[in-house]
Amino acid sequence: MRGLFSGRDWLGMASLPHPHLSEGFIRVTESALREAWQRLCRKSHGAGAALSAAFEDQITADLYQVLEELRATTPSPVPGFSDAQFAPVGREGNYPDSTNDSIDKQPDLVFKTARVRAGVDSVTNGFDGLFVECKPVDARHPIRSHYCDKGLVKFADGRYAWAMREAMMVAYVFDGSELPDALGKSLSSVRFSYGLVAGPIPCTGLSSRDCCETFHERTFSYPHNGAPAETIRIRHVWLYFSK
Repeated sequence: MRGLFSGRDWLGMASLPHPHLSEGFIRVTESALREAWQRLCRKSHGAGAALSAAFEDQITADLYQVLEELRATTPSPVPGFSDAQFAPVGREGNYPDSTNDSIDKQPDLVFKTARVRAGVDSVTNGFDGLFVECKPVDARHPIRSHYCDKGLVKFADGRYAWAMREAMMVAYVFDGSELPDALGKSLSSVRFSYGLVAGPIPCTGLSSRDCCETFHERTFSYPHNGAPAETIRIRHVWLYFSK
């Protein structure tokens, strides 16, 4: 379904893209995801459930539930991840794409600040946040054809996070694949690599096995003023399942 309006009728005088998300906000989000994943893995083992056999949506739905439990707990088990700093985590909400041609895009998770960020206008504040797409990585879900073709590309082409300068890809890794080599190899085999201009680059101060970043040139323009979208930084957070 497409939206009723386009261009200035939809975005008015909005200033895009939005200001950079703080590194602190991104790191707290990553820490919350890792803590939620560890708890989910422990719960899965305790219940005798085979997390590795679950469907992507099942895993993400359970991960979302644990994230909200963490956010609502006082004091928070993850420093900084509290309802004072973070709004409720979004789960498969309906968002428009960059042209409003489709209004039912459903990113897996969206992390928003509890208050409106400085420099974000009221027209596009609803599209502000760290948009996260989650994909399993295993024999049934190859990195190139699933993680990249069905996840990463959505940030590069304006379907997801078009108002933002940063986004996040999360992998549920069940086959032993590791950053940065597995991702780099897959990107090198993809035509145009989704506008890849740099990476994978290990995240500062973290193991390259757990976190890397890629930078992608976006070729679309904002319909209300014709300004080109800027390069987007994708943080790749890989969560490993071990029996």
